[in-house]
Amino acid sequence: LVSGIAMCLIDPFPKLKEMAQLFFTELSKRGDSPIYNLLPDIVSRLSQEMNLSPDDFRSIMTFLLKFIRKDKQFDGLAEKL
Repeated sequence: LVSGIAMCLIDPFPKLKEMAQLFFTELSKRGDSPIYNLLPDIVSRLSQEMNLSPDDFRSIMTFLLKFIRKDKQFDGLAEKL
């Protein structure tokens, strides 16, 4: 489900893209680093998408990674992935 919303970050319809951005922005404000916790699943599912170009994958990940603010979390992601 969340990976589907992540796919909307590259949707050609601006309103849908904006809503996906707002979803992740609001989600990031919740405690316990929810985006950090969801990233391994999002990456796994997006990497299985046959119609997702490397540039689109990079665009989605660039947007999502800006919500990771702690070096410890970046290190943890590197280990998980």
